Amino acid sequence: GQLNGFFTLNNQFFHYARGYHLKHPELTPDFVAGREDIAAFRAYAEKREFEYVSEAEAHVQELDKVAEGEEYKKLEKPLNRLIDEIDKIEEKHWDENEELIAWRLTFDILEKSFDLQAAEAYNVTVDPQVEEARRVIADPTEYEMWFEKREIGVQQDDSIAQEDAGDDVQ
Repeated sequence: GQLNGFFTLNNQFFHYARGYHLKHPELTPDFVAGREDIAAFRAYAEKREFEYVSEAEAHVQELDKVAEGEEYKKLEKPLNRLIDEIDKIEEKHWDENEELIAWRLTFDILEKSFDLQAAEAYNVTVDPQVEEARRVIADPTEYEMWFEKREIGVQQDDSIAQEDAGDDVQ
């Protein structure tokens, strides 16, 4: 799919971003895709007969390719129903997922127009993990708390870290 697999040959974001700076010579590294950019991108993609393929549908298509013979006959109806349901969800996803499309457009346009460093400079301003890290680092108490955990992301009771009485690191 075009959102799944950033480096596919049929990547509409890549093709659109590659020519964006030629049509917009005023472009700066501060660029962030807005509604007009998203609308223009959607029109561009539709003109190129773009078909949105989600990660879920890509997996089902792979399963469809692998399935053969009598076993496939048993799966054909359920697979087709699943594909129909995924299509309905995808149509809604493509229409409603403006935030993801804006992020992807911005990243690709900056990367193609300036370089990967410019795209990543934008990305760190919107990446939720980076935002959370900044929040934690800004709070000395919470920052210190992370160094007291045996395993990050695991409740103390569920920790598999081994106790070693002779290895007390402080």
